[in-house]
Amino acid sequence: MTTIEHRRIAVEDLIDNPDNPRSDLGPDQDLVELANSLAKDGNTDDCHVVPVTNGEDAGKWMLLEGHRRKAAALLGNVAELNCKIRHDLDTKAKQIAFMITANTHRENFTEMDTARGVQSLLDCEGMNVKAVAKSLSRGEKYVRSRSKMTKLSTAAQGKIEDSTLNIDQAMELLAFADDKEAEERLLKVADKPNDWEVRLAAEKELRAWRENLPRLTAELQGAGVEVADRPEGQQWDWKDFSPTYADHEITEAVERDLVALVHPDFPKITWARKREAQKSWTPPEKTPEEIAAAVRRGEIIRGLELAAPVREAFLRGVLKKPTASVVHRLALDMAAQLPLGAMGFWLGIEEHEEIDDQEVVDGLAKLSTDQLIVLNHLVRHGGNKEELLTDLAAWGRDTGYMSTGPWRESLEHSYSYKWTEAERDAIQYFAAQKAAAAEGNDDDEA
Repeated sequence: MTTIEHRRIAVEDLIDNPDNPRSDLGPDQDLVELANSLAKDGNTDDCHVVPVTNGEDAGKWMLLEGHRRKAAALLGNVAELNCKIRHDLDTKAKQIAFMITANTHRENFTEMDTARGVQSLLDCEGMNVKAVAKSLSRGEKYVRSRSKMTKLSTAAQGKIEDSTLNIDQAMELLAFADDKEAEERLLKVADKPNDWEVRLAAEKELRAWRENLPRLTAELQGAGVEVADRPEGQQWDWKDFSPTYADHEITEAVERDLVALVHPDFPKITWARKREAQKSWTPPEKTPEEIAAAVRRGEIIRGLELAAPVREAFLRGVLKKPTASVVHRLALDMAAQLPLGAMGFWLGIEEHEEIDDQEVVDGLAKLSTDQLIVLNHLVRHGGNKEELLTDLAAWGRDTGYMSTGPWRESLEHSYSYKWTEAERDAIQYFAAQKAAAAEGNDDDEA
């Protein structure tokens, strides 16, 4: 018996598969268009089904592929659909693996659909990560990550569904499954890559601080440092402690009799001195506006500290693999800083008393990235050197402000310019002078 046979099956005998990983059949308008197509031409792409052998639906057919076509057929009053009967897919695991693979590249099949399908496959009897990876022709890391995604909160899964949370972010978010407040803060910036990195760094720092706080406290106390709870409110308002507003080594803190103020929600030691009890101290008076401004300033400063490594990592990424558009914009930015007159000359703009900015801008807009790079070099390094090279004396100057030596090196080695006879004569002229001068020096020394 062949493992696949073709048959027209009544739509009313096609049963939706409860393990179908696809959660969205697409927009209603698309279903209407498909219904009209099925009514007119039938289904050219067969549905894939397996026989139902027990239960109240025995004798009917379970869909593996074609749920959308069935929905459209019902909408368009189509009685039958062409089907392939898949006797080869004789286990639940094989059927789920087939449905995942068949839907992978289809529109509206989300990463969460895949994740739920992978988890259903893992739940099948006899299946494990290695077996699932093999059945899907995927790596074990892929299977593990998709399985973990099903453990995410409903809010996080919704972000994946609407493509505002990617897989890498989802894997990071799993570490905060037991911290709903942290998860909420991260989800708020999931669609802003750089803000996400800053927020993630802050949450990781806070998490590490909380985990390390008992050990740090024991270490400080063991070294002779008093540890106290960081007071609520602003530092200038503390009555019992006077902050040093600086970082200190433990040995220095012991010598200066400083107190380490710590709090689970503030991931840094605040060093302070105890205020003497017998001395009265009145906190400086501040208006609510001044307090709010100070708090906001502190938040911004802390944010900038966290943003710096994110920005640096971004720029290193650009340097490692710059896109063509970025390179072009950078070359254009560099060119825009050059003197208008010098650029106008190389761009072939006729020299007049005052070159119009727009003329140069229009000229730059026509240049490719490679041309912009050459223009930058010509203006920055050629500059007035080209004018100097009409003077024989300039061919003998190798150093100093009026030197043409570096420019001549660039012409020959960077631009691969071949000297004309007149230029070779100038080079040889000064080479001979230098040789004669060197020979004279040797005679004097002798």
